[in-house]
Amino acid sequence: RCRLPGVGRVWCRRASRMEVKFIHREHFVEREYLRHGVVLQRGDTVFDVGANIGLFALFAFAECRGECRLFCLVPIAPIFWFLQKNAEEHGLSAAGVTLLNLGLTHLGGPERTPFTYFPRLSGNSTQRPSEKNRQTEALLRVFDEPRHALRLIGKTPLHRRPFLRAAYLAAYPLLPLLRRRFVGLSETRETIGRLTT
Repeated sequence: RCRLPGVGRVWCRRASRMEVKFIHREHFVEREYLRHGVVLQRGDTVFDVGANIGLFALFAFAECRGECRLFCLVPIAPIFWFLQKNAEEHGLSAAGVTLLNLGLTHLGGPERTPFTYFPRLSGNSTQRPSEKNRQTEALLRVFDEPRHALRLIGKTPLHRRPFLRAAYLAAYPLLPLLRRRFVGLSETRETIGRLTT
């Protein structure tokens, strides 16, 4: 488990703490999902499709002051386990939040489908692994090809370039270690998820 500001203890894999902290910041600090006039308030019904380990569910529940109908769907069983643990830890189960070990599909769609599960980066789990593979390959080029990394830095806003160059050069001796860690985080398993319409 890890402890998050304003949330408390959250169940997660030790290797995915970095991802959990990133998602926490996205929801609780930057409030990414409450842009463009979106508001959550008491009495709302919220569907958290692809709820992962439940951080958005905790955020929505808090925004609604504990008075909302909340449905959380996760089709991958190991991720669903963490969702259940976090719902129990924070009282969502007792408050009538509905947790479903299901994904959504179109009318007449399949009842089961393969998923690529990232045990250490569960937020990357997907039905479309080719997209994640392209992202992984692009990041590996940053580790493997300094010219490529510097070219990417050259495409960033002018005021950020000196900082990014300095950071990259400082990290350069550690790139083999960082690469191994990244490859370890990117390991996948194939699993079957249940779907509903």
